[in-house]
Amino acid sequence: MQKLKEINERYEFVNKATLDTIWEWDFLTREGRWGDGIINTFGYTEDKHKYDENWLNEYIHPDDKERVLKNIQDHIDNGLQNWQDEYHFHCADGSYINM
Repeated sequence: MQKLKEINERYEFVNKATLDTIWEWDFLTREGRWGDGIINTFGYTEDKHKYDENWLNEYIHPDDKERVLKNIQDHIDNGLQNWQDEYHFHCADGSYINM
């Protein structure tokens, strides 16, 4: 339990110390959580910290969705733990930013 607490504290420290949008995804519950970058970088409110498996429909540009979803699924199917991609992310003001 102490180890988990330390990991969470480090996560929160990094989340607050950077301008990065840190996020996590639980494949079992199909739920995720954004760090504060979702607010600071993309202009969303705190109610957007949590998201579900439909996040692609809300945040990824329609031209990028199919490719991104395929890449994520390939990583899952092959047991890869780290995913990296480029796509256009929808901001709260309606614009898109290249990620």
